[in-house]
Amino acid sequence: ASGFAFVGAVAGLVWMIWGLDVLRALRFPIAFLLFMVPLPSVLLVAMSFRMKLAAAWLAAVALRGLGIPATQAGSLIQTPQVNVLVDDTCSGLSSLISLLALATLWASLLPSTVSRWRRAAVVLAAVPIALAANMVRLLLLTLLAIAYGPKVAAGFVHYGAGVVVFAVALLALAGVSFLLACPGGSARPAESRDPLAARPSAQPLRRRPIGLALGSLAVFGLLVWWDPYA
Repeated sequence: ASGFAFVGAVAGLVWMIWGLDVLRALRFPIAFLLFMVPLPSVLLVAMSFRMKLAAAWLAAVALRGLGIPATQAGSLIQTPQVNVLVDDTCSGLSSLISLLALATLWASLLPSTVSRWRRAAVVLAAVPIALAANMVRLLLLTLLAIAYGPKVAAGFVHYGAGVVVFAVALLALAGVSFLLACPGGSARPAESRDPLAARPSAQPLRRRPIGLALGSLAVFGLLVWWDPYA
């Protein structure tokens, strides 16, 4: 509750000091601060429990698709060679929150010609992308445990797989945002007959992909020190 109160206090201070117009201009940065507010422990436990069950089920289905006999017993993936337990740290909840925050920021940086429903679609796409990425991570670790033993799938390999898969999830999110924001799929304003009038608006649009790419590289650099799947 203190986190939500802090965000409300920031909004109130901006309103009192600079007025309603500035508050409206800063409504997205202030609302974005909500991602730093920790969720209630009861909600975290419930979400983590459901997500690790879903991850175990998806990984077991993928293993059977590869011809490997696998069954799911709660959060346990059972194979003839090894059993893999999906605990709370491997539920993918942290990666889901991270991707939702990045997708929200990404959607806000899209060109102004992109409609609101396309921006919302970019944000919502983070949910299946996060679930699929966590399933792929569990699948890779299970295959490594089957082939080389459980010890190989732990330690640095466990951490490195999280970094690589999260980077692929970022690329998938970038691809979805590009498809939704491409000129052929969104409404475009009427072009002016005056070529000089179109130049100022074209310049910032060309800079946006560069900014997004640099932002993605910065996030990927942070992953070297922080595991989003912890």
